[in-house]
Amino acid sequence: MLAKKYNDLEFPCPLGPIIKAYIAEKRSLGGKGNTEAKRLRSFSKMWYAQDLADELTEDAVKRWISPRPTDAPATIRNRVAIIRGLGKFMQRQGYKAYCPDRSCVRKLPRHGYDPHIFTYREVLRFMESAESYASGPYCGKWSRLIVPLIFRMLYCTGMRAGEVVALEVADVDLAANVITVRDAKFGKTRYVPIHDELAGTIREYVSLRKPERYLFPSPREGHYGQHSLYEPFRKILFKAGIPHRGRGFGPRIHDFRHTFAVHSMMKWAMSGHDMATAMPRIAAYLGHKDVSETEWYLHLTIRIAPRLGGMLNSEFGKIFPREFQHDKQ
Repeated sequence: MLAKKYNDLEFPCPLGPIIKAYIAEKRSLGGKGNTEAKRLRSFSKMWYAQDLADELTEDAVKRWISPRPTDAPATIRNRVAIIRGLGKFMQRQGYKAYCPDRSCVRKLPRHGYDPHIFTYREVLRFMESAESYASGPYCGKWSRLIVPLIFRMLYCTGMRAGEVVALEVADVDLAANVITVRDAKFGKTRYVPIHDELAGTIREYVSLRKPERYLFPSPREGHYGQHSLYEPFRKILFKAGIPHRGRGFGPRIHDFRHTFAVHSMMKWAMSGHDMATAMPRIAAYLGHKDVSETEWYLHLTIRIAPRLGGMLNSEFGKIFPREFQHDKQ
């Protein structure tokens, strides 16, 4: 149903048919095209409002990719990447189109947000507060069951919030303790093994809620909304005594994924396992395209647990010298 929403988007500018053709090409190659559709809808509305020329001009592109005061570096990079994709598509089709150079984002920091890695005590306080929140007057009938379980799954699996709320009952094999994440980021499907304790909690929830299609059904049509988690997340943080610095400054819900990755690396390292074999496993579990995406978590792990730095640096220093030298300073 989410894909249908993006399939139905209209682009109110002269390039509307070309934008639709570009998104159709992305989907024919296995991508969702939803991010492109959403962003280019915004671009199309800007174009229409300003009555720009009937081509992808340098002026139009630069107006759209210029940073807004609230933009994170990742948002700017995303806009540039999408408009470059559209420009290259148009050039292949014989249209005149301007493609911004990557140099316009080269100086932006790779990560504009410093994630909050929850301590083990903070995780425990948060989960206890989530159970307490679920018994309070602000939680709906089924949210009392759904909210605590979703947050538990986020920390215990490292899944993205959008992946958890979109799970179907058929995706959760409680006999084998394996969750199938279908059509995730980059259009990938992966298998996520889960602990017996988490499987038992899910089993108990299913016996009470009796969901039919979606594991976390919405009171309306479809599944529980990802954005519905923000308000309870803030309230649970407050109950747990974990300061929140405001929207955009965190902690964020997505920080449970970062915390899972860092805590996993810490456990592997402290147990004496070979981190060279741990890295590909963690990357596959998280659904990363390749191990290089998991590199960032090595950086965070050393920052959180400096005593592990020497060991990790000896194993990975030759592969990621700049990042690890920076951490040692």
